[in-house]
Amino acid sequence: MNLNSATEWIAWGGIVLPLIGMSWAAIQYVLNEKRKVQSKRYSEFSSLLGEVNSGILTKQIGAIYELRKYPEYKEVTGRILSQIDIRGTAADLLTNEMDITLSELGLKKRVKK
Repeated sequence: MNLNSATEWIAWGGIVLPLIGMSWAAIQYVLNEKRKVQSKRYSEFSSLLGEVNSGILTKQIGAIYELRKYPEYKEVTGRILSQIDIRGTAADLLTNEMDITLSELGLKKRVKK
């Protein structure tokens, strides 16, 4: 592969330049899709946090359970679940589910009050 003449350079350029362009487009596509997935996951996580505070026991327990699927937000999940004030007849049930979720995320359990 000697590129001695201008014709040979032009021929190789005709092959290499489109490949570079296609590679750039593929990389940009993958990065864009990754941003979309991150945005969707944040939206879902935010929605779950709203459910935790919904007042409907089954939704609260389900949302607390689902928070385990978002380890990228474990620090904020830990702060919220550790500091949320729980009262009422279902307090033990919710506290237990929160402790399990915190444990699954590798965080400390709630401090008993």
